[in-house]
Amino acid sequence: MSSYPEWEGGEALVWVPACIAVGTIEDTDGDVLVELRVGAVEVPGGREIHSGMFRCPSGDVSVTGPTDEREVTLTLPRTGDWKVRIVVRGEGRPDYVGVFFDAEEWSAAVS
Repeated sequence: MSSYPEWEGGEALVWVPACIAVGTIEDTDGDVLVELRVGAVEVPGGREIHSGMFRCPSGDVSVTGPTDEREVTLTLPRTGDWKVRIVVRGEGRPDYVGVFFDAEEWSAAVS
């Protein structure tokens, strides 16, 4: 999966994918662990920074950094809308980011 937009037809002015962006520690300050998971886990010392809906029409969620060409992809068990919870850990900018997708349909999760 490419990190760059695939332009079709030349008429589009902008391309906006479904995206989660989280500011973390600088590359020079150490490694960042990003955990993608269906179902929540307890993160000792973690704090929730977001809870809401994530639209995933392809069913694939990829992680990469702005200066890192490595990409890791999680294929969700279904396409569509997911309730998502984001938890971080670390003083100041985090060195851990957990992205937890609720296994239930979004509509059922907010009812």
